[in-house]
Amino acid sequence: RAKGWSYAGLSDYSPEVTVVTPNSGVGLPLADLKLWLKADSGVVRNNTNGTVGSWIDQSGNGNNATTLYLSDQPQWLTNSASGGPAVRFDGVSDHFILPGFLTGATQAEAYVILRAATNLPSSSRGLWRFGPQSGASSYYPHYNGHIYDSFGSTINRDLGIPLHRADEFHLYNANAGAAQWNSWINGRSFYTTNVNTVSFPSDPMIGDAWNSEFAGDMVEVMIFKRGLSIEERCSVGRYLNYKYQFANSPPSSVRATAQSSTQLSISWNDNGSLDPTSYTVDRKTGATGSYLQIAAVTNGFLCLDSSVVPGTNYYYRVTGSNFFGDSFSTEISPPTVTITNPPSGTTIVSSTNLVIGASAFDSDGTVTQVQFFEGSLLLGTAPSNSSAFTFNWTNAFPTPHVLTAEAWDNAGNSRISSANILYVAWDTDGDGYSDAQEIANGTNPFVPDAPWQPPAPDPSDHTPPTIFLDEPSNATLLP
Repeated sequence: RAKGWSYAGLSDYSPEVTVVTPNSGVGLPLADLKLWLKADSGVVRNNTNGTVGSWIDQSGNGNNATTLYLSDQPQWLTNSASGGPAVRFDGVSDHFILPGFLTGATQAEAYVILRAATNLPSSSRGLWRFGPQSGASSYYPHYNGHIYDSFGSTINRDLGIPLHRADEFHLYNANAGAAQWNSWINGRSFYTTNVNTVSFPSDPMIGDAWNSEFAGDMVEVMIFKRGLSIEERCSVGRYLNYKYQFANSPPSSVRATAQSSTQLSISWNDNGSLDPTSYTVDRKTGATGSYLQIAAVTNGFLCLDSSVVPGTNYYYRVTGSNFFGDSFSTEISPPTVTITNPPSGTTIVSSTNLVIGASAFDSDGTVTQVQFFEGSLLLGTAPSNSSAFTFNWTNAFPTPHVLTAEAWDNAGNSRISSANILYVAWDTDGDGYSDAQEIANGTNPFVPDAPWQPPAPDPSDHTPPTIFLDEPSNATLLP
C-alpha cells in the first residue's frame, strides 16, 4: 500500500495489492532503464479537458516527456481497450518532447505497448523520433500498411506488414547496436539485420516522427540504454504481458486425427494473439494421468504421435511459448473404438450375413460416427443415433479380411481401432457349410444338404476308365 503527500498533508493509504514473485528467472534490468512512461502513473493532466501536459519518467532519471503547447497535448483515457488508462494521440499535432538521454549511445532497446487508430491510414503516421532527421521517419503504420522504423539507426527500414493487427493492443520492441538491428511484435521476430550504424538524435520525441504524427493509444514505454539478453527480454515481456494481458490467448482448435490404429496426427491453430515462437505437445493417459511432452514444434502447427496403443484413452494439450511465458490450450481427448464382433481370428462361410459391431467411447464429448473398413475400403457407417454401433455385411468374398473401425467425436477428433482378422471360406451351395467341410464330411459342396454319391455302376461296362493327366508344359517328370 502507499500514501500520498502534499502541502495539505498525508493522504490515506491506497488499497492493498498483493504480488507473487516467480521462483526463478532474471529480474527487470532496472539499472539500465533510461525512460519509463506508464499511463497509470506520472501522467500530469489539465483539470479542464483531461489533456496530458507532461508524462513523468518513472525510471528515476528525470527524462520527463513534456509538451510546449496545449494543442500538442495528447488525451488521457481512464479506461481504454487495454483494460486500463491510456494516452491517446490525435494524429494531428499531439506529441511529447524528450531530453536527449540517448545522445552518443552505442546501443539501446525500446518497448512500447500501443495500438494504432487504423491499419491503413490515409497518410503515414509517425511513431517516435529516435533516428536522424534526413529521410528516417518511423511510421506506425505507413499509408501502405507497413511499419517503418529508424530507432537508433542512420537509415529508415521498411519492416513490412506487422505480424499483429496494428489497430489492436500489442507489444512492439526494437534493438539497435553496432552491426545489428532487430525488432519484435508480441515476442515474435519481425525484422533482423546485421547491418546498422548507430545514431540517436539529441531531440527525441514520442508521437512525432519529423512532422508525421502518431494516431492511436500508448499505455507504456520502456527504453534501456543497452541491448538486453534473451533472459532479460523474457523478463520484460512477462512483466508487460502480465500487466496488460495482450498475448494470453493459447493455441486453439486442437484436434487429434487418426492416421492408423497406432498413429494420431495432432494439429492446432495459432490465432495470432499469442504469437508463439515454439510449441510443445503433451499427452497423458486417462483423466487422472500426468502430462508428458511428446513433441516440440518450432515451425508449423502439426505433429505425429506414433506411440498410440489402440483402445487406450489419451488426452492432449498444446503449449505455445515465447518470451511472455507459456499458454496452454484446452485439453482434448479423442474417442476410443474397438471391434467387438467378430473376434479376431473368426472363420465364417461366404453365405453368412455378418453383423460387424464396435464399442466406442468419448470421455470429453459424444461419439458422432463410426465407420467400418476392410483394409482401405469403406464397408459402411453405423447410424449416428444408435446406442450400438453395428453394420450388416453380406456376400463377403472368400479370403482373409482385415477389419477396422474408425470413430469420430463431436469435436472432430478421431481414432482407429486395432485390426481384427476375419477368414471367409467358400460355401458354393449356400447351405452354411464350407466347401472344404462338406468334402471332408462326404457331402456334395455344389448341392445344398445332399451327401456325395459316386456314379451308379453299369454291369455291362467292362471298359477300364481312362485317366487324363493335364500337366504344365514346363513340368519336370519325377522318377
